[in-house]
Amino acid sequence: MKCLLAVVFVVMSGCSSLGMGHKSMDVLKARYANRFSRFMVIDGTPVHYRIEGNPDGPTLVLVHAVMASMQTWDGWVHYLGGSYRIVRLDMPGNGLTGPLQGSNDYSPEHMEQFFSDFVDAIKLDHFYLAGNSQGAMVAWMYALHHPERVDKLVLIQPLGYPQRLPPIINFMTTPGIRDLSYLGAPRALVTHVAREVYADPDRLNDGIIERYYDLSQRQGNRVAMMKTLVALRKAAQTEHYAKMIPEIKTPMLIEWGAKDKFVPRTLLLRWHHDQPTAPIIIYPWGGHVTMEEVPMQSSRDADRFFQGLPIKSNMWSEKTLINPD
Repeated sequence: MKCLLAVVFVVMSGCSSLGMGHKSMDVLKARYANRFSRFMVIDGTPVHYRIEGNPDGPTLVLVHAVMASMQTWDGWVHYLGGSYRIVRLDMPGNGLTGPLQGSNDYSPEHMEQFFSDFVDAIKLDHFYLAGNSQGAMVAWMYALHHPERVDKLVLIQPLGYPQRLPPIINFMTTPGIRDLSYLGAPRALVTHVAREVYADPDRLNDGIIERYYDLSQRQGNRVAMMKTLVALRKAAQTEHYAKMIPEIKTPMLIEWGAKDKFVPRTLLLRWHHDQPTAPIIIYPWGGHVTMEEVPMQSSRDADRFFQGLPIKSNMWSEKTLINPD
């Protein structure tokens, strides 16, 4: 059986690199660290983070999704760095941070606790907070438990409600395939996932694809990413987290890419029901990583929200949400 699954991976890789090796930290740091990069140890895990932008501006903390890295927020840093002091990090199992040390727990609760420890370590008292996908789930859970610290919250394609996962995630987390995923990440598979999260794959350039692939080759990241996906698969099968969402008191803005293939747009109905005062902005040209694909528009709306300027929802009708074209 494993031989058959190995053949599947070879076919998916187009007989090119299976991504079974590792890239050295020296190589990865040379490519993906910069003059703003800092490293600190939290619970034994070396964390890569950056503090950049306007040192006198309000602090904005950015949290990326699984199988991603802090670079997905580059556009926001470009457009908002003149006004905000921006903090972003590579979450465990991603980017240059690498896997958790001394723990195999990649559940939403543990990821939130890790983020909380990071916030404490860099001594943030209060800040604006934005997250994407799993990072948005970490963000809203943190805001729920620490409302005194989070002034406002922006959620982009947030997770939290039960949902059907896309076929590629079900495939990758299937026992057997999952075991092979621990061993290698074929370039073709990484490229496929990257193309899936974009509404318009033509916007992907070789540099973005190379970044996704390179960082999957950081030692320990493949195993940690799969464990995170398995944990999210379990979370997507329960109402446990959904019951928390109405309790969030922090003012929030929800941004959504209409062409997202990972989170069903019908879940916007539940967000609207449980957080009726939260504006919802839908970007017709956005996918799962709206802040990376359409950074100017999404960061502009977040900035208006943080400043307290009027935000007009453009949420589609229930009929359109349930019966999308």
